[in-house]
Amino acid sequence: MELSGLVALLNRQEKLLTEIRDSLNKPKLGLHNDAGACKIYCNRQHGSLWYTLTDKIANPVNESALTGYLKELKFEETERRGKPTYKLLTTIAAQRVYILESGDDSHFTKCLLSAIASLAPSQLSLPITISPQPGDDDKVLFCRVWIGSEYVKAPYSEDTDFQAIGDKAIALVRNASRAPVQHQQPTRQAVLPVIQAPQQAKVLSHNERVKIIRKMLDCPVEIALEWLKSQKANDFNQLPKEAIDGFIRDICISWACQNGIKNQSDAMKIFEKHVINVDGPEFNLIKSWMNYIQTIKLDVSDLIEA
Repeated sequence: MELSGLVALLNRQEKLLTEIRDSLNKPKLGLHNDAGACKIYCNRQHGSLWYTLTDKIANPVNESALTGYLKELKFEETERRGKPTYKLLTTIAAQRVYILESGDDSHFTKCLLSAIASLAPSQLSLPITISPQPGDDDKVLFCRVWIGSEYVKAPYSEDTDFQAIGDKAIALVRNASRAPVQHQQPTRQAVLPVIQAPQQAKVLSHNERVKIIRKMLDCPVEIALEWLKSQKANDFNQLPKEAIDGFIRDICISWACQNGIKNQSDAMKIFEKHVINVDGPEFNLIKSWMNYIQTIKLDVSDLIEA
């Protein structure tokens, strides 16, 4: 697709997102059961990952994720057992308004704030997906965050300054909420951050293509040189595209097996599903596939340690 066509497509997408946001800010008309916001408690004290309360009775939320527009982050003081405590309230606008409540010092809150603080302001205009994830301890609950299909990995440690992280995340959301909605043609600044890698705008040589992907995978140049030697070639431009496709597939499968996938068969199936059988710019597909591999191998140590 030409760059001008891609920009036009992104402009239409931005206009659609604006219309969706506008519709979410309007109240429901007619009869319905969605009066007020739905409050979801994000902790494991009632045996589920998150739950709602009806007359003080916990009702497990069976869905594994919530997707909507992030409208507000704020800390609120409450009282527990006669002592003051703080909760993080996360407001999400979807088909109705949801408020997620989590403890101020919980891993759920730390994961969420770390992820939001790592985002660019333009990303906050896109739908966000929040998913609770259990830890090894039956009292520990983590949180994973996606922007679209892109997993936001923002590790933290015991030394992380969560006061600063929280202040940054809250300010980002507050400023994004105050930003005027563009009903006219979106500016270039609104769409440029999501334009695909510029290298894809031209036809690359085999050498350039392999070099970019090899660096993405942190694949040593010696492996490429050894493979060329086995093909009796001095560089990749001497070989047909099918041979290059095979080499790229092999180094991707190798990377996956080094990053948590147990066997080559499983790695190949995942690669085919997320890269080979999907239309789109190759570099972006591979990047998304790498993020997915990192996501499915994620465990407690990944969330706690950078």
